[in-house]
Amino acid sequence: MNKDQNGAAQALLREYWQGDASTCPRVAAYDPPRVCAGCGRPLAPDVLTVQPMATHCHHCRAGK
Repeated sequence: MNKDQNGAAQALLREYWQGDASTCPRVAAYDPPRVCAGCGRPLAPDVLTVQPMATHCHHCRAGK
């Protein structure tokens, strides 16, 4: 976008949006753990790629 288009877009958004930004729900930041919650072993990066919310390594998950 050039400066003219950017300014026009901002003006249009200001016209449509009459609320307060603090009323918008915000997603909480989540930093996935890097070590297993069960045994403390480091979690493999490929596990975190497939399961970003993983908390246990494959050794602890297999024992459950």
